[in-house]
Amino acid sequence: MFTQTEIIGEVVPGGEVTQLLRYNGVFELDGRITLKLNDGTLVYVPYTGKADFCTVDEIKEFAAGNIEKGVDVYFASPIESTDPKLDKMFVFAVGKLDNAKKPGKLMLDIYEYECLPL
Repeated sequence: MFTQTEIIGEVVPGGEVTQLLRYNGVFELDGRITLKLNDGTLVYVPYTGKADFCTVDEIKEFAAGNIEKGVDVYFASPIESTDPKLDKMFVFAVGKLDNAKKPGKLMLDIYEYECLPL
């Protein structure tokens, strides 16, 4: 069964991210963030993924901070939450960061992996 829910929140200050820029303009991401949803729920997200910042031809412009365009983001994560319905889920996300130079908003479609117990 498919259920769609809109969830809005913000990133809590702190956390960490490691980024490795590959020759093809794709960042490999590894990080840990905490989100605070509008209802007060806290969600801890340790993630591994990719962000497609630019093409091979745009890498020098990107490195100089001259690219202002959307960025495709993909990641997978086990999450922990103060909400028992969200706690211990494993999710993958596909989305877009609004601006590579001055990021302000990240919109994600998040999907839960459903598994059968062994």
